[in-house]
Amino acid sequence: AAPLGAHPAMARLVLHRYDRARSAPLGGPAAADAVSLLASA
Repeated sequence: AAPLGAHPAMARLVLHRYDRARSAPLGGPAAADAVSLLASA
């Protein structure tokens, strides 16, 4: 897999979702999405 630096749009998406998840009370599906995206990156 290519490093996140090779996919700036994907990196921004992950960071955006992580930010949303962090501000949500229980994390929610956005947190799981960010984790699975990071794991597959």
